Amino acid sequence: MKKMKKPKAADYTYQFKENAVKLASTTGRSVQAVSLEIGVPSWKLRNWMKENEKKLERSSEIDEQIRLQRRVKELEEEVEILKKATAYFAKASL
Repeated sequence: MKKMKKPKAADYTYQFKENAVKLASTTGRSVQAVSLEIGVPSWKLRNWMKENEKKLERSSEIDEQIRLQRRVKELEEEVEILKKATAYFAKASL
């Protein structure tokens, strides 16, 4: 009887991991049930789910940082406009 070769971590593609996490997260089934269905140890699927959760947290933090940087730039432009307006009106009142 020939022994089946267990897949190595490198054998799981990024797309496979993403689909596995999506399947476990959205179907309402247990991680154990999904892992049995796709042939991956449940601990590995849980690890993938934790990694995905961390990635989503980082993504939301990056989005917030980008939003704040844009707001800072917008406010700096407004300050420049107000400085110019102040100088103009100060000059005109003389």
